[in-house]
Amino acid sequence: VAFAMVLITLMALEWCFSQLQQEIADENLRLYEESERLRVFNESIVQSLGAGIFIEDATGYITLANPRIAVLLSCTPESLTGQHWKAIVAPEDMAKAKEEIAKRLQGVTSRYEVRLLTQEGERVPVIVSTHPLFEDGHFSGAISVLVDITERKRAEETLRASENRLRALIQNMPVMLNAFDGDWNIV
Repeated sequence: VAFAMVLITLMALEWCFSQLQQEIADENLRLYEESERLRVFNESIVQSLGAGIFIEDATGYITLANPRIAVLLSCTPESLTGQHWKAIVAPEDMAKAKEEIAKRLQGVTSRYEVRLLTQEGERVPVIVSTHPLFEDGHFSGAISVLVDITERKRAEETLRASENRLRALIQNMPVMLNAFDGDWNIV
């Protein structure tokens, strides 16, 4: 009888253990499916943004590039993956980029302006917003969002040229020109 009781108890424990294993397996499957949905969701955000995005590892090599950064640089995301960030920064902006990258190691998020090089060697002005990434307290890389400011730079240059022409026109007028405020004081 004692042996039968031990056998029944063992069988009950085995059944409880198998139920527990099934519950764990079901929960693992649910967690995997949820993490996969989140991964797909996050990737769709990165891939569809109007801004260029790339992720680099701790040594500065690009591990992910979205389509927008690839279009900006006249290449494919796959051709950017595996390149070092130095390959896409214009030489004249290298010192500025290195200065900003040094901040990442200390956990500092930064925003700065540089010119990137396209496949054809053309320069594209961008604003870079970079957030450092850490794993277990150690620097593991950075995620950068890049916004093309080519049109803004063109508008600034057009405005500067217009101001220079107006200044030259006023300075070379053969007559005196004065500006007055509301009380007829010369300003």
